[in-house]
Amino acid sequence: VLYVQPGKYPEERIVENDLKSMQKLVGGDIESVAPWRANVRVVCNQKGKLNGMPLNRLLGDYDILTGSFFICGLRNGNFISLTDEQFKRYEKLYAEYATLHDYFGRGGNDVMKRLKDIKRAQAAD
Repeated sequence: VLYVQPGKYPEERIVENDLKSMQKLVGGDIESVAPWRANVRVVCNQKGKLNGMPLNRLLGDYDILTGSFFICGLRNGNFISLTDEQFKRYEKLYAEYATLHDYFGRGGNDVMKRLKDIKRAQAAD
């Protein structure tokens, strides 16, 4: 899976496909959301916002993820590993959001253009 912690670069993690292991990664009960058309899920802490977990990354254009989360594939209703292509795409996407956060308000960078290019590639899925 692609594991994303607040303020850190996304990283690859091997996780057992059981509830307890997934809950440990996100720090509590899990919630699976599908922000993209691809067979990919974002798995986060179900009560992350309510529990005041630190802000992490944007989720699409309308929401923000709190606390640590991971991205995995989905097949027949089961969580699976990401393909190499998916891993690279979402690693790049969430690394860019980290860059956006680091440079926000400083100007002189093209991070928004790069994010739009990545989002266009996602829409092609």
